[in-house]
Amino acid sequence: MRYVFQLYTFAGEDLYWWRFMSSNGRFLARCPEPHASAVEARAAITATVAALGSVAVVVRPTPENRWRWSMRLAGEVVALGHGDQDRRVRCDAAAQRFAEMAAAAPVDASVHVFRRREAPRRAERAAR
Repeated sequence: MRYVFQLYTFAGEDLYWWRFMSSNGRFLARCPEPHASAVEARAAITATVAALGSVAVVVRPTPENRWRWSMRLAGEVVALGHGDQDRRVRCDAAAQRFAEMAAAAPVDASVHVFRRREAPRRAERAAR
């Protein structure tokens, strides 16, 4: 299975994010905060990968009785798991998979641009 880091931004914005993708198109992790440039986002990937041996994995329950992981270095969050897991063991495994695969994963050379979707208006939601 091939894993890859991707950089992305949203149309009309000057902020850049990274995310860690699996070959099936699902993303497993992302940066906690946006970066001012693609260069800074790439540097953040390098720093995160370099720190993998020193990070603390924090797994916490969500208010919906699911699980979410983050990785912290000296108290600062350096990576967040994507989505919530239904079981703690799956959440632990997702964090472990990121830690194991990130070091060998390439960084995609392109920067993907997405458009933000607006939340449906209250009347549109009620009609569904």
